[in-house]
Amino acid sequence: MKSFKELVKKIEDGLDERKVMNITQRRALARRMKRLAKSASFKRKRQLSLRRVATGDKLKKRAMKAAKLFLIKKFMGNVDYKSLPIAQKMRIDQQILSKKGSAIPKIAKKIERQLRKKEVERVRKLRQTKKD
Repeated sequence: MKSFKELVKKIEDGLDERKVMNITQRRALARRMKRLAKSASFKRKRQLSLRRVATGDKLKKRAMKAAKLFLIKKFMGNVDYKSLPIAQKMRIDQQILSKKGSAIPKIAKKIERQLRKKEVERVRKLRQTKKD
């Protein structure tokens, strides 16, 4: 059985490559994570990681995701991206990457600053409530 750190590292490495996953791969990953999420050790490690400030790499990934969602909202209008079927999400992702793929890192850089401030504030509040 792989450790929590190994799993997270593998998942993060997979995100860095920006490899497009097909529907069966997405479903397999969802089943695996659903099973893992029930284990006590996973829950405990997740709680501990929430108390720490996210690293620069994690913030970059969050910013890239937020930038992509920003562009999706801009071009798709009032469409609820989360409720769309997986195939349609994949099609939209490919369109956005082909049309505005170079703009995502630029937007992400701006968003990253805001995310860093929010993250520090979130951890500060969490630690303060823990002390009280």
